[in-house]
Amino acid sequence: MIMREMYDINLKDSKPPMDWDHLRLSVEQDENLLAQMIEIFLDQCPKSLRRLQKAIASQNTDDIEQAAHALKGILSHFGQSSAKSMANNIENMARAGRMRRSHCLFDALAHEVTHMLSQMSLMWREIEHERCID
Repeated sequence: MIMREMYDINLKDSKPPMDWDHLRLSVEQDENLLAQMIEIFLDQCPKSLRRLQKAIASQNTDDIEQAAHALKGILSHFGQSSAKSMANNIENMARAGRMRRSHCLFDALAHEVTHMLSQMSLMWREIEHERCID
């Protein structure tokens, strides 16, 4: 079974991990605000991902739904990403009580979020470097 079928994700419509243009426009090109948002993301996103992982391990659909919703909220500040779509799918699966594929979808989500965290970390370092130069 290919990933697209497994996760109910159309890979052709897959979104990039980060929408930097959306992000810069949302902060009106304010690099200080962007740096603050990235810092919050780097702090909160791993915590939310771990919370979701624990909820999935326990198979408590209420906890899964809440954790996926919280993670989706964090991700939504950074545009329409595949990770946000996956968190939304997990939230909907929990709400419907269909958790059979949740581990597989979580693995894909964790991979995508890890990629986002890496990109965010690099961007944060670039912004901090620019701040030091100015």
